[in-house]
Amino acid sequence: MAASTLRRLAFIVLGYAVAWGAGALTVWWHDRNLSPADQLAMSGMLAFGDTALFWAVAAPIAIVPTLLVFSLVRARPGFWRVYAFASLLLSFTGLVEACLLLVPMRMPTAVLETLRQASPVRVLAAPVFLLAYSPGLLPTAAPYRRVTFMACLFELFTLGSFALWVLLRDWTPLVSGS
Repeated sequence: MAASTLRRLAFIVLGYAVAWGAGALTVWWHDRNLSPADQLAMSGMLAFGDTALFWAVAAPIAIVPTLLVFSLVRARPGFWRVYAFASLLLSFTGLVEACLLLVPMRMPTAVLETLRQASPVRVLAAPVFLLAYSPGLLPTAAPYRRVTFMACLFELFTLGSFALWVLLRDWTPLVSGS
């Protein structure tokens, strides 16, 4: 390996370490004055809030080392091929989610019903996947841009299907409390 490549790899590792450290430090700073009783009483809410806070701080910082990773692999067609088709395969799970939400099932099996109940969680990942697919739209990935574009469309379809499901859902039993 060339010295410049090793230097880039060191910057990438250091960048991710800084992102992780900044997120962890922010969570520690936020939780430093909580009593053990408060932590026990609100453990679930704190865990969610701490996770969201960690990612809100660490993710923007991690953009820089991620861009360095893509600068290392930008001229490697094999990477873009695997990247594009993995994106398409992962985004296809969003289409499955859409079908499970929107198509009524006559005789649902336990597996299908479990997938149907978990499908809104898949929707929460769609914006993250859209961000993850976006480097595949760069000019360096030119031969595979169409495949990555299809993955982005699948994710947008996933979000649209969830919005349609929310609009068509009968919320009366939930609102009336019965």
